[in-house]
Amino acid sequence: MQEQDGIQRELSDLERKQRHLRQEIFDVEDEIIARRDELIALAPAAPSRKNKQRNPCSACAGKSPETQILRRIKNPEIRANHDQ
Repeated sequence: MQEQDGIQRELSDLERKQRHLRQEIFDVEDEIIARRDELIALAPAAPSRKNKQRNPCSACAGKSPETQILRRIKNPEIRANHDQ
């Protein structure tokens, strides 16, 4: 009987320790989320895709990059106008 009481107390202590450790994990997760949100707020806005691309010449407008390259290779006039 005493052995069973000792095991019950040990189990109770271990469950209490487990709850405490889980709470610590939740607290750390909350800190991580808060820090992530701070970093996101401080980060500069990503440039829009429009700003990343060069303005194509009229002969290349709306064409895929591969098509643009082939057109410039085949037609020196397009290449000259595009490079300006």
